[in-house]
Amino acid sequence: MKKSANKAREADSLLPITASPRETDALLPITTGRSEQTTSTTTVKGGWVPRKPLATASFLTFCLCLALYLAFPTFSVIDKPYKHSQFLGFGINTGGSPDLTQCPSGTLGILGLGEEASKTCYLGWRDMKMDVSRRLKIMEDAIETAYNAADDSSSTLKIFVAPEFYWRGPEGAYDAMGLLQAGGEFNAISEICQKLTAIVSADKFKDWVFVFGTIIAATPKSFENSTMTPEEVEKEGEWLFFNFAPIMSGGANPAKMLAPKEYVSYIDFLRPVEEGANEKLPWAFDVTDEDMAGKHHYDFDIWEKYSGYLEDRLGWSLVRRNFFELKGVRFSLEICLDHAAGEAKNNFIKKGGGVIDEIKPAQISLISSAGMTIMDANLILTDKGVVYHQDGLYNRTSAAKVRSFKPMQTLNEKKHDMLLDATNSLFNIRPVLVEQEAFLWDGDKKIAKGELFSTFTYKETVLPKVNVFTKVKIAKL
Repeated sequence: MKKSANKAREADSLLPITASPRETDALLPITTGRSEQTTSTTTVKGGWVPRKPLATASFLTFCLCLALYLAFPTFSVIDKPYKHSQFLGFGINTGGSPDLTQCPSGTLGILGLGEEASKTCYLGWRDMKMDVSRRLKIMEDAIETAYNAADDSSSTLKIFVAPEFYWRGPEGAYDAMGLLQAGGEFNAISEICQKLTAIVSADKFKDWVFVFGTIIAATPKSFENSTMTPEEVEKEGEWLFFNFAPIMSGGANPAKMLAPKEYVSYIDFLRPVEEGANEKLPWAFDVTDEDMAGKHHYDFDIWEKYSGYLEDRLGWSLVRRNFFELKGVRFSLEICLDHAAGEAKNNFIKKGGGVIDEIKPAQISLISSAGMTIMDANLILTDKGVVYHQDGLYNRTSAAKVRSFKPMQTLNEKKHDMLLDATNSLFNIRPVLVEQEAFLWDGDKKIAKGELFSTFTYKETVLPKVNVFTKVKIAKL
């Protein structure tokens, strides 16, 4: 007991004085207001300080700190790992417009093959500043709608996913050179990336991860040839195509990533209504056809060539092999047809069997698409991992599933629930339910029609919304 008391007195003697006396009072004792009571004192710079009142102050300070901790239990120098994730899927139609009267002049094309082929167009504004501004406004409204509906616990990681093709404009593709521009003249892609960064940098988004759909971009194949004039570049007529998703963490100094898509689908671009028509416009190129003689891969290799510049100069890192980590969580991301082709699976499993050593399974898999469903056998998830999927074709709804591995003896118990994945591991799938449909603009049809005008298809029966899913416990790696 004496040892403890001595330590307490030593600690009291080191406490700072919060209010210094005047210099002329430096050698005078500081009293407690009860001069008849004698107290032991210790000399410190600035005056005489009684030990007992300081012990009382120390105790009160401890009580105050304890009260603050109980009131704000998340305050910590070290970030605690998230316990749950919550999916917020932004549902909006990012396909072609079924209403041809809305199509800008000269933008009509054919989407799809065979009996499914139909005339349509991409909506948007010829004025690129207006086009980007309108899309950014709708995206910001969707983010705010999601924020207001999301779980507010700091132990829940909120994951916002928008559909493929959200950013493309009426010509079907923006100028890809915007990726390499840090300033200068207005460029759609540069503007999109800068404004999205500003939106998510707010402190209220510190427990969020965002996948902002995809940006479609194109540039003449000879863009690197500095000796060619713009007229010569255009005359060459060969284009490079890109489809990529901007990914960001929320809060101050957000992490920024770009995830490129590899495979081109026959619904990714329009084909000319007449052969030879609009052949100089990116959206009118026949990137694939019924004879499978078209273009089937985006110009994927260019990304690696410029990855150093994107990261060092612009702060964007490249997602390689579909897997990445943010906020202490392991993710995979596939864009539409890449999921059907099993890109994450192929990057995880060696040819001939086995697993690539440096690639770990995901705790959370993400899919952004326009015309795709979850293919259970292509998921590379850890036990009890979850997949979150947002589609944009005719505003298809979001979907989420949890995958759990099962021991072999359960095979005969529930065969209909069991599947074998690419590693021949037995697993089952459990759907995650939507707990709320949060409509943009509170579902006001008049406001929705005005906001979507000439930018996205308006259908009175299918308004833009955020599907808010029940939260899921984050699986262990």
